[in-house]
Amino acid sequence: MLALLTGHTRLGTEGEDKEQVRAMTREVITELGFSLPPRVPGPDREKALIERWPPESRTVLAESAGDESPEERLEWIRKRADRTLLDVPPHVLERAIPLVRARLSGKSVRFRRTYSLVRWRADAFSASREPEGGSVGRR
Repeated sequence: MLALLTGHTRLGTEGEDKEQVRAMTREVITELGFSLPPRVPGPDREKALIERWPPESRTVLAESAGDESPEERLEWIRKRADRTLLDVPPHVLERAIPLVRARLSGKSVRFRRTYSLVRWRADAFSASREPEGGSVGRR
């Protein structure tokens, strides 16, 4: 069995440890008086799958690193593509984005992307090894 795994790691804004654009947007939205539920990161399905069923081989096909402007992420948020902010009313986002943009002016976000081909033996996913609650990839 083969799978193409992708990894996208944000290395932070100018050396900082957090993904600042999303975190700062949530902070500004809260400052504007809109209550957001605590952010609970979703399970990393690829990592869980590999931990549960270690592959026979893993080959990195491509790897890249670089910088992207926070403006790209803000545009993504403005277009309502960030599922963690879907409950935020449009008028609140319209007020928050310029404030975030001003705080991040002149900064860039470092990232690293990895594409790997992972291979398991055909019997690697036998029913006897399935985790409690069902398959890792099912919703």
